[in-house]
Amino acid sequence: MSGSAQELINLFIRPPANSVYFVITVVLCLVSLLMVIGHEAHRSQGDHYRRYSFALGLVVLSWVLPLIIAIFSLANNTPVIGILPPLERFTILITLSLTMWMFAPPYTAITRFTQIVFIAGVVALVITIVQWTEITTQTDFNLSTFAIWWTFAHSLLAILGILLMIRHFITIEDSPLKLVFFVIFSVGAIFTLIQTAQGNLIGNDAGGMRMSMVIGLFLLPMLIYRDIVRDYQLFLIDAKNAPAPQLIPPPIEPAPISPAMRESVQLLRALGVMLDSTTGTLPQAILKAVIDMVKVDVAALLRFKDANYADVVVAYDRIFEREFSGMSINLNQQPTLVNSVERRSQRPLLPDRNYDELRDLYTRLDIEAMGPAYFQPLSKDNQVISVLMIALPYTMRELTKAEESLLQGIAVIAANLLQLAYVAQDAQMMAEENAIQQMVNRALNMQPVNEAERKSRQNLQAELDLARQQIANLNSEIETLKSAINKEQKRVSDELSESQEGLSVSQKMVALNTNNEALRRERDELIHKLQQAEVALHAALNTSDENRYQDYIEGLRREKASLEAQKIALQVQLDELRANDRVIMPSDFKDMLDRMILERDELVKERDSLELRLNAVNEQLSQIGVEQGIDGLVLLVSRLTDQRSELQTQNTTLQTNLAALLAEHERLQNLREQEQARDNTIQALQKELQNLANDREAALRQRDMLQAEFDAVKNNLKVFKAKWAQLQAQADAYAKELQKYRQQPQTINGQPIIQENQQQEQVETIAKYTTENADLLLALIQELRTPMTSITGYVDLLLSEASGILGEMQRKFLQRVATNVNRLGLMLDDLIQITELDTGHLSFKPAPINIGNLIEDIITNTALHFREKGLTVNLSVQDNIPEIEADRDAIEQVFMQLLNNAFLVSPPNSQIGIRASKRQASLNGDDKIDCLLVTIEDKGGGIAEEDIPRVFARKYKAQNPLIAGLGDTGVGLSVAKALIEAQNGRLWVESQMNVGSRFSFLLPINPMPIAPKAMTNES
Repeated sequence: MSGSAQELINLFIRPPANSVYFVITVVLCLVSLLMVIGHEAHRSQGDHYRRYSFALGLVVLSWVLPLIIAIFSLANNTPVIGILPPLERFTILITLSLTMWMFAPPYTAITRFTQIVFIAGVVALVITIVQWTEITTQTDFNLSTFAIWWTFAHSLLAILGILLMIRHFITIEDSPLKLVFFVIFSVGAIFTLIQTAQGNLIGNDAGGMRMSMVIGLFLLPMLIYRDIVRDYQLFLIDAKNAPAPQLIPPPIEPAPISPAMRESVQLLRALGVMLDSTTGTLPQAILKAVIDMVKVDVAALLRFKDANYADVVVAYDRIFEREFSGMSINLNQQPTLVNSVERRSQRPLLPDRNYDELRDLYTRLDIEAMGPAYFQPLSKDNQVISVLMIALPYTMRELTKAEESLLQGIAVIAANLLQLAYVAQDAQMMAEENAIQQMVNRALNMQPVNEAERKSRQNLQAELDLARQQIANLNSEIETLKSAINKEQKRVSDELSESQEGLSVSQKMVALNTNNEALRRERDELIHKLQQAEVALHAALNTSDENRYQDYIEGLRREKASLEAQKIALQVQLDELRANDRVIMPSDFKDMLDRMILERDELVKERDSLELRLNAVNEQLSQIGVEQGIDGLVLLVSRLTDQRSELQTQNTTLQTNLAALLAEHERLQNLREQEQARDNTIQALQKELQNLANDREAALRQRDMLQAEFDAVKNNLKVFKAKWAQLQAQADAYAKELQKYRQQPQTINGQPIIQENQQQEQVETIAKYTTENADLLLALIQELRTPMTSITGYVDLLLSEASGILGEMQRKFLQRVATNVNRLGLMLDDLIQITELDTGHLSFKPAPINIGNLIEDIITNTALHFREKGLTVNLSVQDNIPEIEADRDAIEQVFMQLLNNAFLVSPPNSQIGIRASKRQASLNGDDKIDCLLVTIEDKGGGIAEEDIPRVFARKYKAQNPLIAGLGDTGVGLSVAKALIEAQNGRLWVESQMNVGSRFSFLLPINPMPIAPKAMTNES
């Protein structure tokens, strides 16, 4: 059989198809059951479909249990080889028997036969599971007798189904298809039976049987469907003979919609989805519209900001409902995308023509599946704004012509919307960049205030405060003088009111005084407004602080001088009014009136001057944008204060955004570097895959060479075994002849004559022959080691996958080869030791040995081996055991042989005991001496009393039956016994049936002369 056919047959025994197999069987049986139940619910036709429902229901239930166990094993990574293989064979048996009962005529004998098969199958399943679980670790299910019996039952049932279909070929509906159904099962069962009987089927699953089961169950829904269709045809024939029902006018169908109208409606719907504000950003809305209209798996928007890369603005996976962005596509790896942009037309990517481009695209999108993809440019005014990429990696379908046309129409709408969105986005980003740049420039232009400027400001502020205090004092004194003058003026007015002339002067004085007071108040208001206007002007013109302070101080000085002059004038006026040394005459008051008139004129001039200055300052404020004078300035200051607060808030926000932008820039830089590293890694992996593909042929050739060398080694081993058997037979013949010769001495005249010379010559001949045989045997062993070394090296090379990736079945075969080669090496080592012991060439190198440390080292080296089987080693070493003089390698080999025997016979999760103590004992019939006693105890069930004499005998597996409770099947224990006895020790075994065995050996603690001796066959 060719390798491709074998691979096809074994399809459903390799993961993940081994788990999918149970899913396929359950689905096919369930589909058939649902078809029968649905038809039976609408049209019940008696027992026919009830038989179908009952049989298919049992089949579905029988397949559901293996499916659950397989899912449990896959989810928990727990092997279930103890129950799943027998359960699968039982399910196949039940499926064959129930389908035969379902398709056959309703005979009572067939029903009883099916019941007997079901009961026998349940009993066989229980027996198989109980016995199989005990030997699961020793062999595969296909190499056991259970597999042969189950496969034989499958073959027998399939053949009975064929015979039953042939016997009732005329009466059974669709008998040809049903015959093919059972023929498929019989072919798979017989093929599996032949492979199982020959021992060529390795593992726990049968690929041929599974393949035939899947193919046969595919026919089952077809047979059910044909039966249902035939039933409906009979129903229609019966319906023709029934009276015609009253005709009901058919409903009026709407007029068909033209393709152009349908496409227009779809485009309007797509436009509505894009403009819907609840869908998020515009790119996300465009992707949603494309996915809803075209029904694609993945959609993405690409934008070109670099000559070599296209940025993924946003992408969405409809199947897994995930959104991803922040990726770039290398244009050097996408020539179809570049061509689509240059031509401004739609371009497809198909797996059979653009595999490399699709692999690069799906790798960047983290999608493992492979399906068609399409690039649709979004262009406006002969300029490509973006590219819409859609992919169908999961459905693996291609777009129809209508869908391609719809995609082009959506691209026109999306291009116009995206252009507006990108223009607004670019303008916003430009404004933010300008604001950030101004903030950075302002921060760079800020200079710290030095100490000299700070002290100058403090001095000016102190001088300004002093001037304000002096002006306040002068104002207070002026108010006091004004009060005193008013009192005096009232007194004088009262005195002058007695005459008509005095009354006129008094009235003029009061009027002038009132007018002067109004002028003073107006002057003071103008001075105050002028000061505020000058302050506003300085603030608007951004005058330096020192200049502003100087202007303030100068204005306050002028106000101070004016107030001092006013104070002096008022003081003079008060003194004049208080003069009592002369009679007050109206002529004196005329002079006073003249002075008051002059004072009024001065106040008017000063008021006019202040008004002119105030108007000039207001004009300057108007020229720089401050309207309405001081009120406008207050409003402006209030507005500027609000704007300043708002700008400070914007400044904080922009600083936060700047930090976020810098962090995002750094993250994008890191992502770009990671993407570059990923591209480099992908290129390296692609090169490595190419190299591995190139090396695969070499690996296959090396495998063929290894197979040829392995076959040669097998042939040499067969020759060696034949030669060994021949030499053994010759040695036995010579031994018998020598024994016979010794038992029948020669006589002369009735007197025995001992022919010493002849006997000596025969002994020398036999010894010479034995020595020559030993040398020949050692030479053959060395010749065998040469190809074994090559096999071991090449097997290790293949297992390390240095020459290519291995499949699971290939790895399993190579591991078996490696295990058997190692076993062959151990057998050759035993053979060398046997030969050296037989010829007396084995030499020992006694040295002091700490038995406790030696046992601990051996347990440490074998701990992993014991842990895999769940074995626990209990060590008990007596304190103060002195060192013994013995050959360390020989003692280690004895320990390894005894521990290996205990490992092989001990059941899983049991215990192995090792005890070492000092004991007085007699060796070889001598006096008692100090000895080391070592005992290794197992729980392997014990050795029968009649088999104990054969425990340490040389035996060959093909010629001697195995000993129950003993793991050694070769010469390992006999070599161990010979090594102990060669060092003046003793090795024996004690056993208890149904419990276990205890191997013990004694070695002298004090050194004794070691005399190597040959090991006989009876040792």
